[in-house]
This record gives sequence, structure tokens and C-alpha cells, in this order.
Amino acid sequence: MVSTCSQTDPVNMVMDKDENTNSDESGKASEGVSITQATLEVSRSTKNSDLEQSENESDGEESFDEESCTEDYSMTSGEESEMEGCPEKDKEQDEPIILTSEKSVKDQLKFIVCEESIATTFSVCLKCGSRCSVLVTSIIGSYCKILISCSSSVQHNISWSTGPLMNRLPAFNILMAASILSTGKSIEIASDMRVDSPGHCGLLGAGSTLDVNRNVILDTQIIKSTEVKNSNGMEMESLKRQLAHLEESNVEVKTLVTDRHTQVSAYMAQERPNIKHTYDVWHLAKGKKKRLLKIAKTKKFQAIKPWIGSIINHIYWVASSSKHEDEKEEKWLSLLNHIVNVHIHKDFELFRVCTHEVLDREWLKPGSAAYKKLEENLTRPRLITAIRKLSDYHQTSSLEAKHALDNQFATKKIYYPYHSLMARLFCSNMHFNENSQRKQAKTKEGEDRWVVIYPKAHKGEKSIARKIKEEATYRHGSTVLTVDIGCWR
Repeated sequence: MVSTCSQTDPVNMVMDKDENTNSDESGKASEGVSITQATLEVSRSTKNSDLEQSENESDGEESFDEESCTEDYSMTSGEESEMEGCPEKDKEQDEPIILTSEKSVKDQLKFIVCEESIATTFSVCLKCGSRCSVLVTSIIGSYCKILISCSSSVQHNISWSTGPLMNRLPAFNILMAASILSTGKSIEIASDMRVDSPGHCGLLGAGSTLDVNRNVILDTQIIKSTEVKNSNGMEMESLKRQLAHLEESNVEVKTLVTDRHTQVSAYMAQERPNIKHTYDVWHLAKGKKKRLLKIAKTKKFQAIKPWIGSIINHIYWVASSSKHEDEKEEKWLSLLNHIVNVHIHKDFELFRVCTHEVLDREWLKPGSAAYKKLEENLTRPRLITAIRKLSDYHQTSSLEAKHALDNQFATKKIYYPYHSLMARLFCSNMHFNENSQRKQAKTKEGEDRWVVIYPKAHKGEKSIARKIKEEATYRHGSTVLTVDIGCWR
């Protein structure tokens, strides 16, 4: 692959596709037109002689007019050559492209050039018109250096390359490698919404897009409840705008992780079937735990309470250990056998035996009121559908942490106008992205630092060891100040 970006500034010569004009151009060069006086111009116009010949054809032959150009039929190779004389085609091709070195390397045009074209272009000396020998040296990927030697007694030598260098590396090689690296890969995202609700009015909402593999915020869309029919439709409208923004940026979305919003689920199934839509495990587990705790408060259902923790853990295990939806469903339903001390599932095809060791627990009795209530709750059709669509790995927990950070920049206790809220949340995005990849802090001896916490959700019944991360940085602050000062100058 050869790029025609010139390393010299500029290469001044006139190149034409018509080989019959090469000798005329070389004659002009010999008459005193120097290399620094001509302008490099590539014209894509076809030969005028073809058009004149088609106009002067005999009456017995068919000529092409504007209607024949638009006629829809299958052309042979001979007919394709005749179409070159079509007036509409000539009109499109008569527009020349002026090449210049004033553009950046990224914005310049790149071409694939054959060996024959290079040999023909440099076969004649631009200074005296004598024949030249063309040698290709220093081939590095798409880059090569060409040495043109004149056969006359003067022996003019010209060095030309296919593109500029950047830090001693071919610029086109770098651009090509960067393009391959940054394009073609689809991403997996999570989306969730934060509603600004002072007084529970829910006037403004902010939906954010998280790249779950890199743990960075890609976009935040702020929406007013007055833009949709009701506040319940804000999340779906925000998601539409997030996906549209990614499409405009040529980002292909492979997987989307959200909560179980009904309108979002229907929209993704009907309008975005090419994107795999999965549910966040944390949201489902949180809602199920809340429901089971409420049921266990009733006296005749108190036997359910010791099993709530195991049921929640089972949700996470089903999502992470299953390869497809049918397996998730069977593993979930096996819980009804497990809680009555039955660990062989004869009616299942994919998950027939529990994989745990022998356990000593207070098992529920089949047919008891607690068992029937639990069976009714765990086999709801909407819950089974959600279990089948659980995300196997990615979750929106980072987005929940991001929303907690948003409260530091834009607390919900104070109403902020639209643009003020936007500026604050964008600052929150920059701070989150800057610190999302922080490593675990270490002691002076080089050991990892940990802290024991008691999560509110466990109500003091369980402790968790959490990593202590390195101190947060605030380099984005100087960027904000620089942009702000520049806007007011």
C-alpha cells in the first residue's frame, strides 16, 4: 500500500491521467518551468476525445443521451466503456481535486498507487526532459522512498517519498494502525438514570452511559419531564438519546445492561433487536430481597427468613455460571427442590444435580405454607423472564457509584437550572473517568490495604472486607479552569 502524501512542500509538477500529454508536460518543464513554480493538480476528468467521438458518430449508430444514462438495465463490458461518454457522468468527473500540503496528515487524501503509475510518472526528468531510472528504497510498510536519476550528462537526481514521517516513523503506518485499533470493535454498555427530585417533583433526569469493560462514562443525557408524556417515560427517552449519540459517533453497541424498566425492555425488543439487552443482577437481587423480607414478617412465613440470603446468592450464581437462557431458568427453578432437601432434578435436562457438598440446614417442608408462598413468589412469569435475561458478568454497580458521586457535585437537596446541572454532572463525569482505574493502596511494607465495613443492606448482620484505593486526583480541575478562562477572553 502506497500513499501519495508528499514529503516535500510542495511537489510542483502537473500530473494528468492522459498518457499522451506526458511528453507535452515534460517539454514545458524543459522550457524553464521549475519544480517550485508548478502546482500539483490531480484531475479526474475523462478524455474529451471520447465525448467528441460519441457526438460525431454516424446516424446508424445509437448515441447516448441523458435518458440512456438513467435507463436501468444490465450492461456488458462494451456498454460500460461506452457509458464513459455519458454527459452526466462527465459532469461528475470534471470536478478537479487540488492537492495541498496545508492540511494535517490526518485530513489529507490517501491513495493506493500501482508500480506502473509511479514508473510512468517519473520516467521523464522534470528539469531537462531526459529519460530517468526509478529506484524504490527504504520500504517500511506503506512507506517507500523513491530515487529518480536522470540519464543526461547533467545527471539530475530527485528524491521523493510516499508520505511524511512522524518521529522517524511513517505517518501513514501510524494512522493505519490507529484506525485498526480504534474502529470495528463493538462495546458493551450499561445505562441507568438519576432523577433530580427535590420535593419529589422529578423535573430533571440524567441518564448516563458506562463502558463496562473500561469503566468510563461515555455520555450523559439530561432530560426534562416536560419533554415526555410523564416522568415514567424519561428513562426511555434518555436511553434513546444515548444510543443516538453513540451512533452519531460511529460507536457500535453490542450489549446493553439496564434495570427492568418495562418501556425500555419493549423498546429494545422492537426497535433495537440487533443489540443484546440484559438485566442488571444487582437491581433484581435488591428488589427480590426487599419483597422476601416483607413476606417473612408474617408469622406463618417466618421460616423463609433464614433462606433469604441463600436465595439472593443463588441469583448471582445463576447469572454468572450459566451459558444460555434455558440453563439459567433450570438452575433457578432447582432452588424449589433444594430448599426441601431434594438435590436431584429428574425433570430437568441441563441441570440435573446440585453441585454443592452435603449440607446440614433447617429444610422447608414440602406443602407447608412457607414453601407454597415461596414457590408462588419465585415462579412468577415476569421473574422467570428476568432470570433468563440476566447479565452474566456486567452490572450497573459502577453507575450507582457514579450517581453517589453526582450528589457531591449536584446535591438533590438544591434545585439547579438545566445548564447548571449539566455543567456540574459533566465535571462529575471527568472526575469519575480520571479516577475509575485507581489501584489498591499499599502500606509502607508493600502490602495491600483493606478495611472492614458493615453494609447498610445487611443491617449489621454481615461484615465485608473492602479494598482501600489510592487517593483521588483532580487534574481535570485545571482543564476546566483553562477552558473557562478561554471562553471569557
